[in-house]
Formats: sequence, C-alpha cells, structure tokens
Amino acid sequence: NNGHYYLSEDMTVDATAYIGSEENSDVTVCLDLGGQNVDASVRFFRVYGTLNLMDSVGGSAVTGKNGGQAPVFYVYENAVFNLYGGKLTASKTVTSSAGAGIGGVDKGTMNMYGGVITGGTAKLSGGNLNLYGKGVLNLYGGTIEKGTSAESTGGNIQMNAAAQLHLYG
Repeated sequence: NNGHYYLSEDMTVDATAYIGSEENSDVTVCLDLGGQNVDASVRFFRVYGTLNLMDSVGGSAVTGKNGGQAPVFYVYENAVFNLYGGKLTASKTVTSSAGAGIGGVDKGTMNMYGGVITGGTAKLSGGNLNLYGKGVLNLYGGTIEKGTSAESTGGNIQMNAAAQLHLYG
C-alpha cells in the first residue's frame, strides 16, 4: 500500500492497480527512466489513498486502450492523485453514454503540477476528465488538451454542479 515504484520497461497492463485501501496510503510511481509506455486495457489506477505519478526525464506515456470503459485513473472519495509529469492519453472512444476517456475524480482531489492529459474522446461528456460528486481539480501546471465529446459538452473537462476547478499560476 505504501512505497515508490519505478517502471524500467514498456508494459501492457490487464489488471488494475489499487492504490490504498486506507486514506493514509501513499504510493509514488516513477516513469523516470525515459520513454516508458504503459498500455492499459483496464482502469489502471483506482486511487483510494494518495498516488503520485512522475516522469522527470520525459517521454513516457500511459495509454488507455479500452474505449474509455475503464479510463486510465479514477480517484475515489477522500483520495488524492498528484500528477507531476508524463502523458496520459487514450486510443479509443468512450462507447457508453457518458464517462471520462482519461480519468475521473469522484469526491476526491486531483492536483496537476505538470504532464499532459490528451486525446480522450467521449460519446456524451468528459472526453479527457470527468469531475463527479464533489470532485476537485487543482491545476498548477501541465496541459489538458484535445479532448472531444461527440454528441454533447465537456470535451476536455466535464464537471457537475458540486465539483470544483481551481486554476493557479
């Protein structure tokens, strides 16, 4: 539940990484060795504690391959996802009525300090990110781009009425 993990080679993921079952769980995943690519056919990170994702060297990417039915990450109530670097992207369109192509934040918090979230496509809403419940997105840096919603709104970020978006810097 706690620790630092380093990816040293490309990988294909077909099982979900559960980050913490307790609020005090703290996990750091480093894509620091340059150019690693993770292809995820499932919801790669289910965050219940704290997840720190880093790529200080640059060039690494995590790609959701399952049409958004399982976005790259999902942040649950009272959990925290800190994105410091890396590229989160999707290769297929969400085929359900709504849902995030790259990630969802449901009553948790995402802090984006760097990195890129790009290429998510949803049928109705939330091409890149979807903020549910009282989800919070704090943007300190990084880029959220090229998200689309085929039939409705929210190509890059879709928020419900209780969600919060804070821009810094």
